[in-house]
Amino acid sequence: MPKALPAKAVADMLVTAGCGTFAAVSGWGIFIGPLPKKPDTCILVNSTGGRNPFPNFLLDFPSVQVMVRGSENGHEDAWDKASACVDALLGMSSTAMGSDTYLACNQIGDISFLGLDENQRPLFSANFSFIVEPASGTHRVAIS
Repeated sequence: MPKALPAKAVADMLVTAGCGTFAAVSGWGIFIGPLPKKPDTCILVNSTGGRNPFPNFLLDFPSVQVMVRGSENGHEDAWDKASACVDALLGMSSTAMGSDTYLACNQIGDISFLGLDENQRPLFSANFSFIVEPASGTHRVAIS
């Protein structure tokens, strides 16, 4: 498994791509874990498991969900931000994230509208599967 939390690696990728600022209290904040009450406009990244890793080779397949919440009546802006997150991740170049190397990103399905939260803010979701080469592993052999 990747050494670093996949959600944190993806959050860092989104910050680098200019999608938002980590834990910002205004604008587009990027968070890991539960949705914060504020700011209204935020991006939430969570690890969602993934496929089984190869037992003999250092190759893992973690998955991550990116959820975008817009401001009240901000349906189109939230869609645009979700699309920007997809553009930042899908087709990415091989990227070192700490001691792990993220080799590729596949989107699982398309962007989904999840509805409105209790404050009438729109929620969108996009799911991704990554191919990751961890730096080391007990009995597994590096592929490169």
